[in-house]
Amino acid sequence: MNSNSTIKENPSILDNKLTGRILMASLFLPYSYSSEDFTIYKNFSLAGSVKNAKGSVTTLSSSASLKKILSNTSLKQTKERLKLKAKASQRLLRQQQQREQSQKKERLQERLLKKGSSSSFNSSTSDMVSSPLSSPSIKASVENISRSLSSRLASTDSLKNSKENIQKQDLEKIISIKPSMLGNVGLQNTIASVSLPTHYPRKPEEEHTGNIDNNEHNTSILTDEILLNNSDLMHARKIWFGLPGEQSLILTDDAKEVLTNKLINYDCVPVFIDQEQFHGHYNQVCKQIIWKAFHYQLPEYPKSANKEQQWWNNYREVNEKFAEVIAKHYQPGDIIWVNDYHLMFLPKILRKLIPNAAIGFFLHIPFPSSEIIRCIYAREQILEGLLGADLVGFQTYSFMRHFVFTVSRLLGYEATLNGIQLENSVCSVGIFPIGIDLDAINEKRKDKKVIDIKNNLLEKYSGMKLIIGRDKNDYVKGVRHKLASFEKFLKIHPEWIGKVVLIQVALSTVEQNELECQVSNLVARINSRFGSLGYSPVVYLQQDIPYEQYLALLTIADVFLITSVRDGMNLTSHEFIACQSGHYSPLIISEFAGSYGSFGTSALRVNPWDYCQVAEAINEALTMSEEEKEIRWNELFTYIRTNSAQFYVESFVNELLQKYNDNQKRKATILPKLKLDIISNIWISSRKKLLFLGISEDKIKSPSEMKVMNGLISELLKDPMNHVYILSDALKDDMNEYSKSLLPQTLNMVAENGAYIKGYDQEEWELQNTNEDLSWKKHLLKILNFYTERILGTYIEERTYSIIWHYEKTNYEEYSWQISEAENHIHSIFSINYPLRVIHKQDLHSIIITPRNVNKGSIIRRIIEKDYYDADLVFCIGDNESDESMFAYCRLLQDKMNSMQVPKINSPLNTTTNYYYNSNGSIHSPILSMTSKSSSPTQAGGFFGFSSSPSSSFKRYSIRNQLRRKIITCAIHRKFTKAKYIISNFNEIEKILEVLSQQHTMVTSSDEDDVELDEIEMIGLGVGVNRLSISEPLHRVNEKNYNSD
Repeated sequence: MNSNSTIKENPSILDNKLTGRILMASLFLPYSYSSEDFTIYKNFSLAGSVKNAKGSVTTLSSSASLKKILSNTSLKQTKERLKLKAKASQRLLRQQQQREQSQKKERLQERLLKKGSSSSFNSSTSDMVSSPLSSPSIKASVENISRSLSSRLASTDSLKNSKENIQKQDLEKIISIKPSMLGNVGLQNTIASVSLPTHYPRKPEEEHTGNIDNNEHNTSILTDEILLNNSDLMHARKIWFGLPGEQSLILTDDAKEVLTNKLINYDCVPVFIDQEQFHGHYNQVCKQIIWKAFHYQLPEYPKSANKEQQWWNNYREVNEKFAEVIAKHYQPGDIIWVNDYHLMFLPKILRKLIPNAAIGFFLHIPFPSSEIIRCIYAREQILEGLLGADLVGFQTYSFMRHFVFTVSRLLGYEATLNGIQLENSVCSVGIFPIGIDLDAINEKRKDKKVIDIKNNLLEKYSGMKLIIGRDKNDYVKGVRHKLASFEKFLKIHPEWIGKVVLIQVALSTVEQNELECQVSNLVARINSRFGSLGYSPVVYLQQDIPYEQYLALLTIADVFLITSVRDGMNLTSHEFIACQSGHYSPLIISEFAGSYGSFGTSALRVNPWDYCQVAEAINEALTMSEEEKEIRWNELFTYIRTNSAQFYVESFVNELLQKYNDNQKRKATILPKLKLDIISNIWISSRKKLLFLGISEDKIKSPSEMKVMNGLISELLKDPMNHVYILSDALKDDMNEYSKSLLPQTLNMVAENGAYIKGYDQEEWELQNTNEDLSWKKHLLKILNFYTERILGTYIEERTYSIIWHYEKTNYEEYSWQISEAENHIHSIFSINYPLRVIHKQDLHSIIITPRNVNKGSIIRRIIEKDYYDADLVFCIGDNESDESMFAYCRLLQDKMNSMQVPKINSPLNTTTNYYYNSNGSIHSPILSMTSKSSSPTQAGGFFGFSSSPSSSFKRYSIRNQLRRKIITCAIHRKFTKAKYIISNFNEIEKILEVLSQQHTMVTSSDEDDVELDEIEMIGLGVGVNRLSISEPLHRVNEKNYNSD
């Protein structure tokens, strides 16, 4: 932020302090519910009437099938085929009920019409009306029929209403809360590790804290530095937002209300969506498209015609529903943490609803390369959605690099490895490897159940080496690769047959897994080939085992084997290391698992596609010495202890707050507009003035646009104390043509963005940076020629230090993808391997490749240090992005001056002594030089790292002139700039120059003589001028001189 910038007095931004709440958005909540009464579901509101009626066998079987599906908590029962069967059964049930009701109504109406017509016919005769016997009987008959008809017509509605009345009275007892088996268990455990122990549901005395919307909440997380420690996070309240389970999709409104009130006491806020939205969002987009693509499996969709767009609409609608619920409960200062690929649209939607919120997003799965993302239908929407966050976190460096490169390639944003530069903010990126809670695992390991199971397993497999694996039976987990490698191991090393057992636990999965049959066949083949009646090489458990059994297996393992073909951060490996305290068994891990990048060489790395390599790694692990095992384990344990679950949460939240604070400062920063009276007063009070005008090439080539400005520059040049430099990216010939309309004997020019300079006393252009390495140009030209031949209308312009690829004559809509491809190709090769900048100027339809050290900032540094070290006013104006280097140098120069301290030196003579700055920033005194052994000033380099010759290294520049120098920088209509001031348009430059051209320097003698004259006069008046006897910072002296002037 600029030093002279101001901050908006907007309480919603600056007073937006933390309230001690973290809003966690995840697809599924940590808690769900259970109920044995199916009247809480919409589709069973009529089931009760069918049970008591004579319904068909088909209807009853359909109801039983649905009840079985909804009561079954196994994840396998949530597969797509069962859901479709359930929906079909529900539809048949409703159709049959409606058909039966309509038939009953028709029969009753026919009977009523027959009775009614007979009654009215008889009653029409006078005899029948007057008969005392027949009239009461007919009336009674009609009344009985009417009552029967009314009761039968309303039987269904009355039964339904009675059911609803029962629900309202008993829903509190019917619905009970339980921990959910869905969702990201690793994330839930991680958040629990930085939370105070809480007994759910909250007690009555905690009722005030159970209210999510309570304004009087804990603020212990507040710190002025916005840096939270573990204690702050412990006292922060974590509130979860998500689905309370798949069964909640068909709850009645009353059941939803009761469930919401119950879950609030568990710090959970449910989000309710309908079945169609869930099907398109979760079953199709998340599992069939995003999950597969992000794990490098090209999605095979659409599987049904005209459904793809609808599925993505469902994905967006679910994200919008989450945003709506979060915004409803959001309070200023809350931290919003969005998790995983189910909610990738959510950050942008939240940013629109809550512009000043601190929003972070963390991706728990891999982020693929741009080549894979290109294959996704809604690729731009996914990336734009993530850019709504202040911080996007990833598990590994490669995932983060893929994201940054993909955004740059597909969206065209300026991207670095620190973040993405947006129009009004920066979306930062970071690496935050998730960890485990060691204390919780160690406490669980002490459980008697774990110890008993461990002893039983050791007794059962006595004398055997145990290789343990635990994975979901997904394609990406590589279970088939693991079994194939184990089979190869037994072939290569038959000596291990009968001595080693692979226990593979295959967890249930929601994926439609075509590999189950292959894996089962492979297990049967291995056991039949290498096993016997008393020995099975592979124990394959296709089930969810209890956590106690899982810990026992990790504790007794001799080798733990992970062969995932693509994975995020595999926390199973962390838990294995934690359970191996005292045993030190080795870990074999796939190079495609995110954990491998953190473990390094301490684990045995394998390529799961290379079965022979995995087989040899198994043999190496089984034959490894105890000493090597312990060394490797200690290194692994040090990592998981340092990068624990607590550290993961603390680092992510702190980084989010820092980036959020930076963005809020950017939004609240207002660059002041340069006022004419300010620059006029400074201009008059200055002697030697240096003006740098950055003018773009198109204006240099347009005499009509520059006509007025040229006249004003000519007026400025009439004053010998005004020194003007025109800096442009135009060619030398264009600059020569431009200068003909001015006073060539006093105008200084810089061409090609600092490659050439021509002073008013020079006839030829002087080339800068003559030692610049240009070997990259021939390689770049080959690439550009390749694309130029294939993209009609493009051409190459080669300059001294840069190459420009133009496409203004091209149909951009037709060739936009190829142009982006060329830009990314250049970025990937030359930005990394060479010190080059690749600038895509879309307004000029060109891509510029130029060395980093050839810019306007470098050239004005040379100008100031070489020829204008004594200028007491430096005024820079720029109209495009290339002038930012000039502003950056001026800011560096100002900061250097402000930070310099002037030491106190006692002169050997009791008199006032002149002290001067060398060009390298050191201080030189003539008297001290005469008394010292060496009279040469320090020649360690220029003021900002420039070396200079002995003849020019010492400049007789008094401290007074150094302190009185003023630096003003001004940009034209740029939101993000390093300049101090801004102006709205190019015409305002003409107004400024018009005012300055009317001001003339009052003192015509040289600046150096003036300084000496001032000193002599001050000494004659008896005023002490020992300027180095100053102990205060230089910028405070600068303020005094400015005021005195």
